[in-house]
Amino acid sequence: MSEQPEKKVPTKEEMHKYYAIEFFNQSWDFLDKYVASKEIEDGETALRLAYASAQHWSYVGTTLNTQRGEWMISHVAAVLKRPEQALHHAKRCYDLTMEHHFTDFDLGYAYEGMARAYAAAGNRDEALKWRELALHSVEQIKEQGDRDQFLSDMNNDLWFDIK
Repeated sequence: MSEQPEKKVPTKEEMHKYYAIEFFNQSWDFLDKYVASKEIEDGETALRLAYASAQHWSYVGTTLNTQRGEWMISHVAAVLKRPEQALHHAKRCYDLTMEHHFTDFDLGYAYEGMARAYAAAGNRDEALKWRELALHSVEQIKEQGDRDQFLSDMNNDLWFDIK
């Protein structure tokens, strides 16, 4: 009789990282479902998953992971038309971006998060100001694929009629 190989038990850190990534990706899936169907439970699930992902990153991630988690929460909240929540997390994302001198698409998305949160709040002037900053930041995005994704996100229909 052959012995079964011993299964490796993941460490707490490995589990936190796994769930941080998994919940982030699942939040996109549920947000896409919400946008397509407007089923509130899909939106609620997307938001809970975004918070869960950020929480797991808080145990094992970097400041950049925290910044991206704040952006994701803000993004989901904006799409759900929860401007106060969206602005709170967009500002946290932006503050981390400035404090730690993040560049590339992280800078662009910090601007985009502020723009979309203000758009959700119905503040057209602020939304357009931040949207313009986001569009000007495209030049700093090094990878063509990242630039293309950013521009695609900037040109989607989730702007609450501020364009």
